[in-house]
Amino acid sequence: MEHSDCRLNPQMSLIWRAWRFLQREGAGALARQAFRLLRSRLRLSRQRRIVFRHFLNRLRFRAVADPHKVIWVRPDDIEFTVVTSITAIPTDPGQVRGGSWDLDLVRVRDTVKYLGVRQHFEDGVAWEQTCLFGWLVKHLAQGPVDRCHDVEDVKRRCNSIDVLYRSIVENGFLLPSECGVRDDGRRDFVRVHIGRSGQLIFSGGGNHRLAIAKLLGIELIPVKVVVRHKQWQQLRDKVATQLREGSLRDSLNPDVGHPDLQDILAFREKTRTGGVL
Repeated sequence: MEHSDCRLNPQMSLIWRAWRFLQREGAGALARQAFRLLRSRLRLSRQRRIVFRHFLNRLRFRAVADPHKVIWVRPDDIEFTVVTSITAIPTDPGQVRGGSWDLDLVRVRDTVKYLGVRQHFEDGVAWEQTCLFGWLVKHLAQGPVDRCHDVEDVKRRCNSIDVLYRSIVENGFLLPSECGVRDDGRRDFVRVHIGRSGQLIFSGGGNHRLAIAKLLGIELIPVKVVVRHKQWQQLRDKVATQLREGSLRDSLNPDVGHPDLQDILAFREKTRTGGVL
């Protein structure tokens, strides 16, 4: 393979660099480098996917929320979680979906992760004796679970929950900006869906944070919205239209206090002073 030919062909150049890297560093180092490259490409692809979906949603609806918007909610208002994932992309925020997914729910307090966290922090049970530890170890036979590949990983995972608990006790819930890091969209916010009537439904992201918040009685926590039910999105559109027309009456619309509507209601002052919604 001639190096001059590689410079004229980007694909051949990539192969040439990979071959030289393999000779110099070995197969293991090449595999790690390829994984880092793939991960960076997927991250970029994910962000583009979120942006593109946001663009399409704005063609369909009037009051589309910023997909990375953070809302503050009461942990006790998140009572239920979905039985199965309602989307093939469970962590991408800003999705709008119809259907009956918001009707098939189970209580958060009945899930194994909540029960395990309660056993450890409220009842003083050692991690190894909790239902959560047993559940994680059992599911390792089927492959990695909750970022754990073996029992030692499970122990480290439980230790990290202890660290998280102490941080929340001492500092409360911190936004990435308050931690001195950039929010790349993958930070461990509690993630929720919003059902057709505005019900906050736990999406499965941030289990331990939500459980700890409930146990500590924390008043408000920051969450991101993954999926809004189509009917709820239509209500957001209705509120935006009423604001634009000046026909919204708080006393006649009990939903206006919902945390997911505050971004729309924030335009109230602008409309009163001549701004446009």
